[in-house]
Amino acid sequence: MKNLLKDERGFIDSTVGVILIAIVASLFISLGFVIFPALDTQVQLNNFAKEIVREAQITGEIDKDIDKKIKNLEDNLVKPDKIIWDNKYITGTKKVQLNEEIKVRVEKTIDIGFFDFGRFPVPLHGSHSGRSEVYWRN
Repeated sequence: MKNLLKDERGFIDSTVGVILIAIVASLFISLGFVIFPALDTQVQLNNFAKEIVREAQITGEIDKDIDKKIKNLEDNLVKPDKIIWDNKYITGTKKVQLNEEIKVRVEKTIDIGFFDFGRFPVPLHGSHSGRSEVYWRN
């Protein structure tokens, strides 16, 4: 007890240290809250791409069924800014021949930052590919 009364500086230094640690910890926690929505959106974009490619594999074409699936996924997951298909279609149609590759890239830009201060856009994309499972006769 006698030493504690003599050495007041140690008590103050440890208090300042604890306060600084609490401030730094709260900044890291708030950074996590800022980054988590971006990670969640990235996962949703990947799932979105996987689902529409699977539908295209089964039907063998990019048509109304795919548009319905996209609309359904936009309601349930995330609404992408852009959907880019990279396929080799049968001439004059939106049909993809058996075992031809079907690729899709889904893009979305989100803003991250602390509240209104320091917001900046971050482009995210999800992509997936597969092969058509339908044989089309000419």
